[in-house]
Amino acid sequence: TIDNLFEWSRINKMHFHPDKCEVISISTFRYKYPTDFNWDQMPFFIPFYTLNGTYLEIVDCQRDLGVLVSSNLTWKHHVEYIIKQFITRFNLLRRSYYYLRNINQKRTLYLTLVRSILVHCSAVWAPQAVGLLTELETAQKRCVKWIFNTNYTIRWSSNYYHSQLAKVGLVPINIFFKINDMKLFYRIVHNIVNIKLPDYLTFAEPPVLCVDTTA
Repeated sequence: TIDNLFEWSRINKMHFHPDKCEVISISTFRYKYPTDFNWDQMPFFIPFYTLNGTYLEIVDCQRDLGVLVSSNLTWKHHVEYIIKQFITRFNLLRRSYYYLRNINQKRTLYLTLVRSILVHCSAVWAPQAVGLLTELETAQKRCVKWIFNTNYTIRWSSNYYHSQLAKVGLVPINIFFKINDMKLFYRIVHNIVNIKLPDYLTFAEPPVLCVDTTA
């Protein structure tokens, strides 16, 4: 298949660069390739792929359409990357608009430039681990403190933090991901996106309620 793809690229004058191509195996079988891996002594049970005679590098994580896909599909690498992007973007925003005091303007900047990072393909990679969700929630809490012109070192209780979120129309990160999932499900059900529900999912008919009119 790779040879056919390479031949197609050659005919259409769109050559692939072997050094920029990598191989990732999605499997439960785990094999750690040593750093000094010798392809000439490669065991027969380890798969390898070549492109135009060049061995392709085997990796555990690869970016696909902006999402870091891990070989075990845990999404840990992508979530950690998103957290770093989230914090970096917020720090840039905070430094650039240090003079801003208007809460509504700050909220708009946060939603547009920072939280928007969490939207792309979140139905695929949204974290389930408590630790990763806590890191994202901590990052958002710092952003909310900035919105309300509060020093980030001031401690907020969980109840007070949620009340501040409500004041500016925001929700906790885990709820944000669930809302995105529900939006995608709505689009699938109503054929707004080109994704089909699997055959094993069926819709239950709502129960018929009988009202006693004799009373």
